[in-house]
Amino acid sequence: MKTIIQSTFQKQRPPLQSKRAQLSNERMYEIKEKAEYTSLLFHIICLMLQ
Repeated sequence: MKTIIQSTFQKQRPPLQSKRAQLSNERMYEIKEKAEYTSLLFHIICLMLQ
């Protein structure tokens, strides 16, 4: 399941420019990935509770 999510994220990632921009993009990407993954887990839990 997680590999499917990661492959879709990697397709959406823009090409990286400088090393400094790369670091900030990586950090933003990690935050975005965690947020979307936790929201997905939250939806699954909500569905299980119904």
